[in-house]
Amino acid sequence: MTSQERSLLRGIFQNRCPSCWDGAVFSGPYRMNETCPHCRYRFAREDGYFLGAMVISYFVGGFSAVPTLIFLIFGAGWEPLLATGVSCLQIALLNLPLFHFARLAWLHMDREVSRLAFERDQRGVTSNDKK
Repeated sequence: MTSQERSLLRGIFQNRCPSCWDGAVFSGPYRMNETCPHCRYRFAREDGYFLGAMVISYFVGGFSAVPTLIFLIFGAGWEPLLATGVSCLQIALLNLPLFHFARLAWLHMDREVSRLAFERDQRGVTSNDKK
């Protein structure tokens, strides 16, 4: 894949490895490859690595359910209990796409930050420099 075809969102939504952009990260609905089948890039490097992805998933899920809840109660005039049930159903239906999105987003952001840190280290610039 050429550098112009590479974008963070494209890599996330197409289930692509953040290193080579060819291999798939997920091999099933809830099954994630340990390494990229194409370049052997290791996805989960330590226990708790995807904790940040879990936070992303919670925020996206919550921020998608709250507007629905507010609209159903105040805009459509639904009973709060029924509107809450619909919002819970929405979160349940978004579970799989959010699981994939959050993990892929975390992998791609981590890879980009690591790449930028490596380039900075190669130039000899440290965080203590006042330049």
